[in-house]
Amino acid sequence: MSSSLEIRVTRVPLPPLALLEREWRELEAKGEHSFFMSWHWIGSWLELLPADVPCFLMRAELGQRVVGLGVICESSTRRHGVFRSRGLHLSCTGRAELDELTVEYNGFLAEDGLRREVAQKCVRYLRGEDKWDELYLSGWHQIDLVEAMSEEHLGTLRITRRNCHYVDLDALRSTGRSYPECLPKNIQYNLRRSIRDYGKRGELKFDVATTSDEALAFLTGLKALHQRSWQAHGQPGAFANAFFDSFHERLVQCLFPAGLIQLTRLRVADQAIGYFYNFLYRGHVYHYQSGLDFEFDGKLSPGTVCHAYAVEFNLESGQKIYDFMAGELRYKKDHATHSTEMLWLVLQKPRLKFRIEDRLRALKARLSVAGADKGG
Repeated sequence: MSSSLEIRVTRVPLPPLALLEREWRELEAKGEHSFFMSWHWIGSWLELLPADVPCFLMRAELGQRVVGLGVICESSTRRHGVFRSRGLHLSCTGRAELDELTVEYNGFLAEDGLRREVAQKCVRYLRGEDKWDELYLSGWHQIDLVEAMSEEHLGTLRITRRNCHYVDLDALRSTGRSYPECLPKNIQYNLRRSIRDYGKRGELKFDVATTSDEALAFLTGLKALHQRSWQAHGQPGAFANAFFDSFHERLVQCLFPAGLIQLTRLRVADQAIGYFYNFLYRGHVYHYQSGLDFEFDGKLSPGTVCHAYAVEFNLESGQKIYDFMAGELRYKKDHATHSTEMLWLVLQKPRLKFRIEDRLRALKARLSVAGADKGG
């Protein structure tokens, strides 16, 4: 009998966090997972979630041992002012103001060798319930599971694919080349020009926070530049979100002493031109947020220079991956050496309201095309 057939899945109320932490950390030590599936992230998230967010725990067991865990939140939304959808969300809430944290490399925590089986069993278990309409699996990285879900006809599966670009530091290290040598010629040119022109204003210095106080000061500087840049384009900026702001303040306070947070600053003399906020976990550097000074000189490329220094620092520090995370922003592709794919999945139950919604959406698209043709 295969191990997947022996796995038993249950849905239970979320335990007290102290108990869940012990169970989560024990399982986390038995497999390869991302920072976003570690207790460092999940525990911080659960501690700050508002009390009115309903959550439960999915637990998968093989014999007497726990081999899989996942935190699911429930939501109820009304779309188009008509259709009410009851949603389930893995490691997310379904509420925009709380999900701005943007989870990536998401999934069910599982023992090595059982990731696919655990995920399949958990999805099948939920598929058998009638208490929800849509299951959201955001930032999913298990492509093989998606194929299995489609083959088993578990429901209508809507997939949004996003490229995820990164620098393979191990591969780069083995070549003996520097990071700038691997960049496209136009990026190399911008980098050299920016470094030269910044240097005319003073010495370029790359600082890495070494104390908690320094890390919090760098985060404050990052927020100021980030907010200024986004607000100049008419956008509120990520840190205008109170939950986002308080979450990351707490994350830096708690995790920086453990070596899981990297905050860097690039400056010309005493003027900061860029800050980076990264996560460090098992040799993987996740570039999460930045604050860049585009007003110093609009002709220069602060992001390119900051990434060049940050990648070289992490290359020398022995890290394995420098990850730009998911997204289609041009700089991610231009500054990466490799790419993979990340998926945002929505599994829908076969409901009449979704068929109606699909037809209305198709009708709207046809009318839009017809209007454009008429206007042409």
